[in-house]
Amino acid sequence: MKKKILFIALLLLASIIVNADYYRDYNQGIKFLEIGNYNDAESKLLDALKAKPDFTQANWALIKIYLLRKEYPKVLEQCDQIIKFRAKETSAYVTKADTFMKLQRYKEARYTLDKLFAIDPKSVEGKLIGADLSVKEGNTDEAARMLKEIIDLAPGSFVDICKRLGQIYVEKSNFAEAEKYLKMAVEKDTKDEKNTLKTLAYAYFKNQQFDKGAETLSKVAEKKLDEKDLEWLGVAFKKTGDADKAILYYEKLYAKNPKLQKVASELAELYKVKGNTVKAAEYMKKASEGGDYTALYKLGSDLLAKQKYAEAIPHFEKSINANAGFYGSWYALGMCYYKTGQKDKALKAFEKSLDLKSDYLNTLSFLAIIYDERNLLDKAKDVSTQIVKLKPDDPEAWFGLAMVYGKLGNHDLSAAAYAKVVELDPKNKDAWYNLHIAYNNLGNTGLAADALKKFQELGGE
Repeated sequence: MKKKILFIALLLLASIIVNADYYRDYNQGIKFLEIGNYNDAESKLLDALKAKPDFTQANWALIKIYLLRKEYPKVLEQCDQIIKFRAKETSAYVTKADTFMKLQRYKEARYTLDKLFAIDPKSVEGKLIGADLSVKEGNTDEAARMLKEIIDLAPGSFVDICKRLGQIYVEKSNFAEAEKYLKMAVEKDTKDEKNTLKTLAYAYFKNQQFDKGAETLSKVAEKKLDEKDLEWLGVAFKKTGDADKAILYYEKLYAKNPKLQKVASELAELYKVKGNTVKAAEYMKKASEGGDYTALYKLGSDLLAKQKYAEAIPHFEKSINANAGFYGSWYALGMCYYKTGQKDKALKAFEKSLDLKSDYLNTLSFLAIIYDERNLLDKAKDVSTQIVKLKPDDPEAWFGLAMVYGKLGNHDLSAAAYAKVVELDPKNKDAWYNLHIAYNNLGNTGLAADALKKFQELGGE
C-alpha cells in the first residue's frame, strides 16, 4: 500500500515539474517578446506548446509575433491549433478570416466567416471583415447591410461605421446616401477626433461639389491639414471663383513646401487674375527658377501672345527640358521657330507635338502649311484629311483638302471636296471658282459652267 501511495506521489510530482517547465518557457517567451527578441520568444513559446499542446495563451503570443513579421501562413497554423482544442473560440476564427483577407484568399475568408457566424451570428468583428470582403467581391449592398447591423450591435462604433458606409456609397456613386451617413458621423464626432470632416470633404470633391468640399475641409483644425488638404482647398476655392481663399491656402502650402513649383505657378496665375502683376511676376519667377514646366510654358506663352517669338523660344525649350511629354510646349516652340524663319526646326517641333497629341488641330494646321510649302503633298494630304475628320463641318478644312487634291492631280476628289465647301458655305466665291476649274479638268463642262455662273452671281469676275 505504501508503495502504491509513493508511486502516485511521484506521478503528481512529475506532472507538477512538467507543468512548471511549460509555464516557465511561456513566461520566458513573453519576456523576449516584450523586448522585441522575436526569435527567442518564438523558440520558447514553441517549447511550451510541445509540453502542453492545448496551451492557447502560447498560441496567441505566437500569433502576435507572426503578425508583426507578416508570416501569415504561420498565423493560420496557430489559429487552427487553437480551434482544434477550442472549437468555439470565436477570436481564432476572426483572426483566421482576417489573415485570409491579408493573403487575398477571399473564398477561404468567406468559408471561415461562415463557420464563425454559425457560432456567433452577431460577431461585430466578423461583420466588419465580412463587409470588407463583400466590397472585395463587388457586393457593396451586402457590405452596407452588414455595417448597418453593426450600428445596432455596437453603438460605440457608430462614427467609424458611418464613415465606412459613407465611403462605400461614394464608391457606388450614391452620393446622397454617402452624404447622409458621413454627416451623421460628423454630427457625432463633435471634436473631429476621427477625421470625419476630411472624409466628408473628399466625398464632395469626388462628386465635383467643390463648394461644399471646400466649406467642409476648411472647418478642419489647421494643425490637422496636410499638404494634400491644403492643395485641395486651393483647387476647390479656385474652381468656385474665390481667388482670395485659393491664394490663402496655396500660400500656406507653398510656405510649408517651397519645392512645389507648380503651386508657385498657380499663385502666379491667381495674382494675375486679381490684377496684382508684381506678385504674379514674383511667383512666376519662383516657379520657373524651380524648373516647373507649366510656369516656363506660361512665360513663353505671354511672350508669344505679344509676338515676341525670339524671346519666347528659350522658355519653351526649358519647358521641354523639364517635361518633354507636353505637346503644348512643342507646338508653341514650333510656332516660334516658324515665325522666326527656322522652318526646319519648326517642322521637327510640330511633328513631335503631333506624336504626343495626334488630334491637336493647331499642330495639324501648321503641318499642312509646311508640307504644302515643301511640296510634300502626300503628307499634306494626310494631315488635311485628319483635319477634316476632326472638323467635318468646317468649310476651311475642306477647302485645304481640296487644294491638296488639286495639286496632286486628283481632280475628282478635289471637285468633291470643293462641292463640300460650297454645301457648307454657299457664298464662298473662291470655292465656286475652284470647283469650276476642277470640273473643267475632269471634262465636265456643264457642271463647270454652273459653278462659274454661281461664282459670277456672287460678284466674281
